[in-house]
Amino acid sequence: MILAPAQRVIQRLSLKDSTRLLGPMYGLAREQFPKGAVKVTGTEFWRIRVGDLRVVYAIDVAQRLIVVQRVARRNEATYRRIRETTDVIGG
Repeated sequence: MILAPAQRVIQRLSLKDSTRLLGPMYGLAREQFPKGAVKVTGTEFWRIRVGDLRVVYAIDVAQRLIVVQRVARRNEATYRRIRETTDVIGG
């Protein structure tokens, strides 16, 4: 599941960047913790790095669901205002 804010960012990316990003994102369905996945400090979220882009996602083990929260270029604000997992997944 890709949340609307992440979808909007993907749509605004160049074709090259969006194409490069989609493979690893859909790969999360097969492997929730791919090589290089890192837990975001102080949250229940994980992130993967795709070039200079970051994909922040949550994992709902009970529902076997990956929720892509945010897609952003790496900068000071990348991890600000990430909503709590329970707000997104409804738990």
